Amino acid sequence: MTNQSVTPNNQTEDSKSQLQQQNFEDTGNAQPGEGEGLVKMTETNTQEINAEQVQMHQSGAGKIVAQNLSMVESGAGMLKAGSANVEGGGIGFIQAQDISLSNSNVSLVLTQVARMEETRSVITVARQVDDSSIQSIVFLGGKVNGTVETSIDSRMAALFGLSAGLGLGIVFFFFNYIFGKKRS
Repeated sequence: MTNQSVTPNNQTEDSKSQLQQQNFEDTGNAQPGEGEGLVKMTETNTQEINAEQVQMHQSGAGKIVAQNLSMVESGAGMLKAGSANVEGGGIGFIQAQDISLSNSNVSLVLTQVARMEETRSVITVARQVDDSSIQSIVFLGGKVNGTVETSIDSRMAALFGLSAGLGLGIVFFFFNYIFGKKRS
């Protein structure tokens, strides 16, 4: 298992061969800072990945920044990608333009387009959700084509905010009326 930060092709030849010996392969041809290249991980752990493409299988990462991501039975703390395909994964926070999640668990999802099958999340924010079976505590979305089971949806969140604001306003009004300074 490795525990490090990874950016394709900014390692020396010795560090590349050590990474490949530990089931971690960097096959990109980018120069440092360009963010291009492919990082493949199998049964490996790392702190941070910054690459054009990332492929993970039974691996973990603290933070991933990639244009294209594919994860199978893997996990990540924070993920930012152009497009992400996750099967059987666990993610703390994911932000991507296009997300496909299958049999996964996610704390927070922020996306434009989501395809989520048998996925559980705490908070999901998406403009469009297609062909989905989602279980989410809080769901804020635009167009939904599929099944979404929520505890709090967009209408409930607005109603809760309105009720909470009204309730607090009444409490503060009476508190000020009862304990406020008397005017002469």
